[in-house]
Amino acid sequence: MGTSTGQQIADNVRDHLGNRADGQIGSRGVDDAILASINKGCRAIVKRVNPEELQAELTIDVSTATNEYAIPTGTVNSLATTIKNIVASPSLLRDGETVGTILRRIYVDTLDKIEPYKDTERTGRPYYYAIFNETVTFYPFPDDDYTVTLRVNLWPPAITLAQLGPLNDEWEDVIEAYATFDCYAKLQQTQDAASWYGIYKNDFKETRGALINKPDFTVDATIRDQEQYSYRGIDPALDPFSRVGY
Repeated sequence: MGTSTGQQIADNVRDHLGNRADGQIGSRGVDDAILASINKGCRAIVKRVNPEELQAELTIDVSTATNEYAIPTGTVNSLATTIKNIVASPSLLRDGETVGTILRRIYVDTLDKIEPYKDTERTGRPYYYAIFNETVTFYPFPDDDYTVTLRVNLWPPAITLAQLGPLNDEWEDVIEAYATFDCYAKLQQTQDAASWYGIYKNDFKETRGALINKPDFTVDATIRDQEQYSYRGIDPALDPFSRVGY
């Protein structure tokens, strides 16, 4: 997370906007309008990249009671936020196990074609999951208690002026430039907006480039042993989805 509050970033943006003696940008006060642009800027950045500070590991406690569960939410700076996407295949671990299995995603309409909705006849260790709306469904119907682990990217939560920014400090110049551009666009000062949009694009490119070149982002090809990525799966003879694809 960042070390600057929304107010500190807003003060920098206010400096770029010059004297706003009327205290308004559109129908809102200056700070309220700038804060809205700051939050919009954070989301604009996360639409294009997946900052490591918004990566998280979430879990779902699965039991024999049901095969449908609400998709979990994450937190950033103690603020609730939602999942942007799932980074890798979720893993499933039976209580007491030390080695789990990988869940494979299928489309919900594929699941519905194979098994009736809420089918409880076919039970066993889940090997598939499908997402519909805000719910994740596992197949087969769980026969025991399990823990599903999800590695995810999160959306940045909206902050107030008093709260710290959701992105690390290296993104602060990018957020500041975006918020300045967006405020000028609200003021219909098109030349200033275009100038600051160019600054935003350049700052974004430089920041992303610097982070991509971090040493710990380089993967050693020598560790890519196929055995490390093997996992136990359902018996193909018992797998209805092996005939229809997923």
